Formats: sequence, C-alpha cells, structure tokens
Amino acid sequence: MALLTVLAALAGLSSGAGASRGSDPATSIVLDYSIAGIALGTSRAVVEHRLGRGALVTTHLEGSGGEPRVRVETRSYAGLLITYVRPKDVTATHGKVATLDTRSSRYRTVGGLGVGSRWTVVLSLKGTISSLGACTAQTSECQHGGSPANRARLTIFFQGAGQRVARIVITFGH
Repeated sequence: MALLTVLAALAGLSSGAGASRGSDPATSIVLDYSIAGIALGTSRAVVEHRLGRGALVTTHLEGSGGEPRVRVETRSYAGLLITYVRPKDVTATHGKVATLDTRSSRYRTVGGLGVGSRWTVVLSLKGTISSLGACTAQTSECQHGGSPANRARLTIFFQGAGQRVARIVITFGH
C-alpha cells in the first residue's frame, strides 16, 4: 500500500521551487524538496542529464497480489543515493525519483544544515519533530515537513543522541 502512495505522489508532483535554496544548486539541500537540484518526482532521464549515469547500488521488483509490479532501483551519484520507482515494463529512463539520501557533507541548506552539522542547527528549523514529539539532544532522528502520504519529508539521522548529523533523506511521508 505504501508503494501505491509513492506512485500516486510521484504522479502529482509539480516542479515548483522550495525555500532554503543553497547558493550552488549542485550542492544545495532545499528542505522537504531537493538535494543537488534533484527533486522528488524528477525523471531519471533528467537526473542522468544533470549528474551522469551513476553507479547501480540495488534493483528489485515490488508489488504482489492486486498491486502493480514496479521496479525499484537505487543508484549512487557523488555522495547522493537516488532511488527510482517505475512500472515493471517501462524503460529505465521513465523512472521517477522517490528518495534522495546523502551521507556527504558536500550538500547543505542556506542555513548550513548538512551532514556534520550539530543538532542545534536542526533545532533551529521550524517544524522539526521526532517520533517522540520535540526534537531534542536525546533524539536519534528528526523529521521536517510532510506528514500526509503525498507530501515530501526530510529526515535527519544523528550519529548518536545529541551528536552531529550523519545522514539526510528526503522521501514521501507515510
């Protein structure tokens, strides 16, 4: 069911810009929207035009029973993992970005949020929460944006409670 939600969200995305754009689009994170100028819902053809082909990390089919079968493929591009989703029988270039994932300090928001940032930078973001409520020094991950299934959400993972940011992921809420 979550897979159908992702497909529906991909179909409904527009190409509008978000706030918090970094000064260099190639290394910027836009909260709940994009990394390196690549947004959720962007076609693989556009990504490959901008970033090159990338290296295959994983690929598999999902869906069973009454659900449509889809190909899920993750590729690596200069410190950025991008997961694509596409119907099983459609060419790879028609896949759409479903997840953006980085562990690289190369990517940052205008406000300085990125891998390696202290948790206090995360706390300065309005609308940031954890699964336990408020995002605090004891939290291992925090989220910003997207509680409805069709909205993008940024998740920030820490090396440990009260530590530095270790990973940033943008995907659809569910």
